Amino acid sequence: MKTFRLKSSLDEDLVKECGNKTQKRCSVRKWLTFTDEEYEPFSDTAFVIVDMRTSEDCAVRIYTSDFQHKITIGIENKGYAVIVPWEPGLNILCNAS
Repeated sequence: MKTFRLKSSLDEDLVKECGNKTQKRCSVRKWLTFTDEEYEPFSDTAFVIVDMRTSEDCAVRIYTSDFQHKITIGIENKGYAVIVPWEPGLNILCNAS
């Protein structure tokens, strides 16, 4: 699964860069914060932006509905927002300590 890392600190810049990288219209519906929670995005989601710009010790794991691991967005992405192309049937598990 190919991801894109973005360095910008402004949401408007993230939306613009997301559009440039993906060739799709991007928007931020609203930022959601999770700690040790599972989340399934809206059915019309094309991309998820994982905000690791100010993260400390956390990981976002993406897996299929039958629990097959796809990718982990971890602390190695600290300082970046990470664009993850989305597919129906994927889920997110956010872990923090």
